[in-house]
Amino acid sequence: FQPYSRVTHRLAAYIHELCKVLTVTEVAKHFGINWKTVKTIDKFFLERQYAQTDYQNLRILAVDEISVKKGQRYLTVVLDYLSGRVVWVGKERTKETLGTFFAGMTEEQRQALEAIAMDMWDPYIHAVKKHVPHVKIVFYLTSH
Repeated sequence: FQPYSRVTHRLAAYIHELCKVLTVTEVAKHFGINWKTVKTIDKFFLERQYAQTDYQNLRILAVDEISVKKGQRYLTVVLDYLSGRVVWVGKERTKETLGTFFAGMTEEQRQALEAIAMDMWDPYIHAVKKHVPHVKIVFYLTSH
Protein backbone atom coordinates (compact mmCIF):
# COMPACT_ATOMS: atom_id res chain seq x y z
CA PHE A 1 0.00 0.00 0.00
CA GLN A 2 2.51 2.66 1.11
CA PRO A 3 6.06 2.43 2.42
CA TYR A 4 6.24 1.64 6.13
CA SER A 5 2.54 0.86 6.24
CA ARG A 6 1.21 -1.88 8.49
CA VAL A 7 -1.25 -2.94 5.79
CA THR A 8 -0.17 -5.08 2.85
CA HIS A 9 -1.03 -3.96 -0.66
CA ARG A 10 -3.24 -7.02 -1.07
CA LEU A 11 -5.24 -6.24 2.08
CA ALA A 12 -5.50 -2.56 1.13
CA ALA A 13 -6.88 -3.53 -2.30
CA TYR A 14 -9.42 -5.80 -0.62
CA ILE A 15 -10.47 -3.03 1.77
CA HIS A 16 -10.92 -0.70 -1.20
CA GLU A 17 -13.12 -3.26 -2.98
CA LEU A 18 -15.30 -3.65 0.12
CA CYS A 19 -15.71 0.13 0.33
CA LYS A 20 -17.56 -0.09 -2.98
CA VAL A 21 -20.42 -1.99 -1.34
CA LEU A 22 -20.11 -1.20 2.39
CA THR A 23 -19.68 1.98 4.39
CA VAL A 24 -16.25 2.90 5.73
CA THR A 25 -17.53 2.20 9.25
CA GLU A 26 -18.77 -1.27 8.28
CA VAL A 27 -15.44 -2.16 6.66
CA ALA A 28 -13.55 -0.90 9.71
CA LYS A 29 -15.70 -3.01 12.05
CA HIS A 30 -15.24 -6.07 9.82
CA PHE A 31 -11.45 -5.85 10.08
CA GLY A 32 -11.29 -4.41 13.59
CA ILE A 33 -9.34 -1.36 12.45
CA ASN A 34 -9.84 2.38 12.79
CA TRP A 35 -12.25 3.95 10.29
CA LYS A 36 -9.63 6.60 9.49
CA THR A 37 -7.31 3.85 8.25
CA VAL A 38 -10.05 2.50 5.98
CA LYS A 39 -10.81 5.99 4.71
CA THR A 40 -7.11 6.66 3.98
CA ILE A 41 -6.79 3.38 2.08
CA ASP A 42 -9.93 3.98 0.03
CA LYS A 43 -8.88 7.57 -0.73
CA PHE A 44 -5.44 6.37 -1.88
CA PHE A 45 -6.95 3.93 -4.39
CA LEU A 46 -9.58 6.40 -5.61
CA GLU A 47 -7.00 9.15 -6.19
CA ARG A 48 -4.79 6.73 -8.10
CA GLN A 49 -7.73 5.48 -10.16
CA TYR A 50 -9.00 8.94 -11.07
CA ALA A 51 -5.67 10.79 -11.33
CA GLN A 52 -5.89 10.92 -15.13
CA THR A 53 -9.06 12.26 -16.73
CA ASP A 54 -10.32 10.14 -19.64
CA TYR A 55 -11.69 12.58 -22.21
CA GLN A 56 -12.12 9.94 -24.92
CA ASN A 57 -15.41 9.56 -26.81
CA LEU A 58 -17.32 12.27 -24.95
CA ARG A 59 -20.32 13.68 -26.83
CA ILE A 60 -22.95 14.58 -24.24
CA LEU A 61 -22.05 15.66 -20.71
CA ALA A 62 -23.97 16.28 -17.51
CA VAL A 63 -22.60 18.86 -15.07
CA ASP A 64 -23.81 19.16 -11.50
CA GLU A 65 -22.60 20.19 -8.09
CA ILE A 66 -22.72 18.23 -4.88
CA SER A 67 -22.47 19.63 -1.38
CA VAL A 68 -19.92 18.28 1.02
CA LYS A 69 -19.72 18.76 4.77
CA LYS A 70 -23.36 19.76 5.31
CA GLY A 71 -23.47 22.30 2.51
CA GLN A 72 -20.33 24.15 3.58
CA ARG A 73 -18.36 23.14 0.48
CA TYR A 74 -19.27 22.17 -3.08
CA LEU A 75 -17.71 20.00 -5.76
CA THR A 76 -18.34 20.16 -9.50
CA VAL A 77 -19.06 16.77 -11.07
CA VAL A 78 -18.87 16.10 -14.82
CA LEU A 79 -20.45 12.89 -16.13
CA ASP A 80 -20.57 11.20 -19.50
CA TYR A 81 -24.34 11.47 -19.95
CA LEU A 82 -24.56 8.44 -22.24
CA SER A 83 -22.67 5.99 -20.01
CA GLY A 84 -23.25 7.57 -16.58
CA ARG A 85 -19.49 7.44 -15.92
CA VAL A 86 -17.99 10.09 -13.67
CA VAL A 87 -15.42 11.79 -15.88
CA TRP A 88 -14.11 14.50 -13.59
CA VAL A 89 -14.60 16.05 -10.15
CA GLY A 90 -13.38 19.55 -9.31
CA LYS A 91 -13.19 21.50 -6.09
CA GLU A 92 -15.73 24.31 -5.75
CA ARG A 93 -18.52 25.27 -8.16
CA THR A 94 -17.16 28.20 -10.12
CA LYS A 95 -16.71 28.98 -13.80
CA GLU A 96 -12.96 28.59 -13.23
CA THR A 97 -13.50 25.10 -11.87
CA LEU A 98 -15.45 23.98 -14.93
CA GLY A 99 -13.00 25.89 -17.13
CA THR A 100 -10.22 23.68 -15.74
CA PHE A 101 -12.10 20.62 -17.00
CA PHE A 102 -12.39 22.04 -20.52
CA ALA A 103 -8.76 23.23 -20.48
CA GLY A 104 -7.65 19.62 -20.08
CA MET A 105 -9.28 18.66 -23.38
CA THR A 106 -7.75 18.89 -26.82
CA GLU A 107 -9.45 21.11 -29.40
CA GLU A 108 -10.65 17.96 -31.18
CA GLN A 109 -12.21 16.63 -27.97
CA ARG A 110 -13.95 19.95 -27.30
CA GLN A 111 -15.31 20.02 -30.86
CA ALA A 112 -16.70 16.48 -30.44
CA LEU A 113 -19.01 17.68 -27.66
CA GLU A 114 -22.62 18.14 -28.76
CA ALA A 115 -24.60 18.98 -25.62
CA ILE A 116 -24.30 19.54 -21.89
CA ALA A 117 -27.14 18.95 -19.41
CA MET A 118 -26.95 21.16 -16.32
CA ASP A 119 -28.94 23.35 -14.02
CA MET A 120 -29.22 27.10 -14.55
CA TRP A 121 -26.11 28.01 -12.54
CA ASP A 122 -24.61 31.15 -14.14
CA PRO A 123 -20.92 30.30 -13.56
CA TYR A 124 -21.37 26.98 -15.40
CA ILE A 125 -23.25 28.67 -18.26
CA HIS A 126 -20.44 31.22 -18.64
CA ALA A 127 -17.77 28.49 -18.63
CA VAL A 128 -19.57 26.49 -21.33
CA LYS A 129 -20.11 29.57 -23.52
CA LYS A 130 -16.45 30.54 -23.16
CA HIS A 131 -14.80 27.15 -23.73
CA VAL A 132 -17.27 25.27 -25.96
CA PRO A 133 -19.61 27.87 -27.47
CA HIS A 134 -20.89 25.45 -30.14
CA VAL A 135 -22.35 23.06 -27.54
CA LYS A 136 -26.09 23.02 -26.87
CA ILE A 137 -26.95 23.66 -23.23
CA VAL A 138 -29.88 21.62 -21.96
CA PHE A 139 -31.26 22.84 -18.64
CA TYR A 140 -32.88 20.50 -16.18
CA LEU A 141 -35.00 21.48 -13.24
CA THR A 142 -34.79 19.90 -9.84
CA SER A 143 -37.28 20.06 -7.02
CA HIS A 144 -36.12 20.18 -3.43
